[in-house]
Formats: sequence, structure tokens, C-alpha cells
Amino acid sequence: LLTATLLAGEYEESNRIVDEMVHELPDDPNAWLFRALVSFRLNRISDSDAEFDKAFELMDIDLAAEYQDATRFSIGFVDSAYSSSDFWSGRDPFLLTPENERRLEHMVRMVYADLRFCSMFPGKRGWETEPGDVVVRYGLPVGEAQTSTRLDKYLVLHYGDFFFKFMDLAKSGKLTFYSPKVGDGAPAFEEIERAFDDDFAIRSREQFRKLPERFVYDGHGRRRAMPYLVSVFRGDSLDLD
Repeated sequence: LLTATLLAGEYEESNRIVDEMVHELPDDPNAWLFRALVSFRLNRISDSDAEFDKAFELMDIDLAAEYQDATRFSIGFVDSAYSSSDFWSGRDPFLLTPENERRLEHMVRMVYADLRFCSMFPGKRGWETEPGDVVVRYGLPVGEAQTSTRLDKYLVLHYGDFFFKFMDLAKSGKLTFYSPKVGDGAPAFEEIERAFDDDFAIRSREQFRKLPERFVYDGHGRRRAMPYLVSVFRGDSLDLD
């Protein structure tokens, strides 16, 4: 039910559901993760930050670290000492707030990916699946399309200037990057070239190298007040000595 309301963007209804979860399961880290996700989508940034901290206190330390690990974005980086803390601090979109909105958005994506895709492969977290990895890198798609044949199903996640295509082979519920067959026997060069261009097992790796992640901060459509001690630097009327 929570997944359905989140997919529909019905965050007020999602809020009601997670309130019941936290009330009934106050020691369950997942309840607090869901609570933090919904708070963030409702622009309660400080609440979301505190709720993630609560979830991490309740869960295994290694799992908590995985939620904040940015090394998945290190593809193409030569520096083997690539630091998650440096990554997040260097991408904080609004330094005047105590929260790092980019880091929070990442964790929200992780929770969403796990909630939506965790049931596809036994023993795999949602963010470890191929569609989950895409969502963690680029956030919620601007659009989705689903098609079906007699045997298989397909999902396309659109991100404006690029997209990803997944195949649900034999309608098993297991989404993987679409990789087409190249004809029968000895296919013509045109068939091979066309299959290569439409092979998302290949295209996804190229896209990840070109753009490992994307985040556009819009403040959830709201202005933020500038603290007084910062705003006075813009004038000449205050002697700071």
C-alpha cells in the first residue's frame, strides 16, 4: 500500500500509513526509513534528517553505512581513495542549512528503490537490482512506460534526455536491462548494429560513465530565508570589527 501511494505521488496518504507503522513498530528501522522518505517528499527536511538518524541507530552498522556510501558513483574516477564524505560535502546544494539535501535525497532514493524492487531477486536489496541502481543514480523518472507481448513484459524509465529499457523475461517479475537477440544463425551486419544500439546492458554502462549521477535541487519549490548574519554582509551599514 505504501509503494502504491508513493508511486501515485499521494504523499499525504503515505504519511498516514507510515505514522501507523512507526506507532506499531517503533523499534523497526524500516518503519523509520519509510517515515524519513515521506517526510522528505513533504519538504520536512529537518524531520527527515532526524528520522534517518533514528533508523541508522536501530539497524546494523554495516547496513547503515551502505545507505550513505557514494562509491557506486566512482566509476570513471582514477582516485582509489574516493571518499563518500567528500562526495556529499562537495554536493550540498544549500550550505546555509544544517542538512545536506543531496545526501538526504540519495538515502530517500535508496529506500524507494528497496521498497519498490526488493522482491524481484531473493537475497538482493532493491538498490542492487538494475532498475533500482538507475533510480538511485537519477531519482524518480519523469515518466514510465510499460508494454507487454504474449511472452514478456517491458518497462521504460524516461529521464528527459535519456532513458533505460528493462525486460521482464517470461513475465517472471525480474526486471533486467533489455538486451535483444541478434537474429538466427549468421545475422547480417545491420542486425548486429541495430541490436548493439538497442542493448541497454551496454548503453547503461556508457550512460553511467558519462553521467554517474544527477540531482537538481529546487528546494521543493519553496524559498528559504537567509540568516541575518549572512545577509548583513551584502550591505555596508554594519561594522563587523
